[in-house]
Amino acid sequence: MQAPERHPAFWRVCARRILARRCPQCGQGPLFRSRFRLLDRCRNCGLLYRREPGAELGSMTLVSVVTELFAGALFVAVWLLTDWGAGLALLISVPTTLVFCYASQPWCMAAWVGIDYL
Repeated sequence: MQAPERHPAFWRVCARRILARRCPQCGQGPLFRSRFRLLDRCRNCGLLYRREPGAELGSMTLVSVVTELFAGALFVAVWLLTDWGAGLALLISVPTTLVFCYASQPWCMAAWVGIDYL
């Protein structure tokens, strides 16, 4: 069975809801109980956010890929745009990458809920 085609406006509405960290289906219910704790389902429409055991594996993979891309871009920027030595480059780059990983985790979790919904 093939999934029904959806209008392009549907994709934009869903993306806006996810960026607002709201339910992709109704846009009303929050996605998170706290910063890193995804709710089980929407409080408004009842949409199940994690439909099966291990559903968070996708968001873990997504945050890993996003963080690795950021770290790679940071490495290239430091290498090309500065004349820092290896020690200073690591002293700046490693904490910056860790902060980025911490900050992007909820967004990647929200994005994965949206991907799973779509």
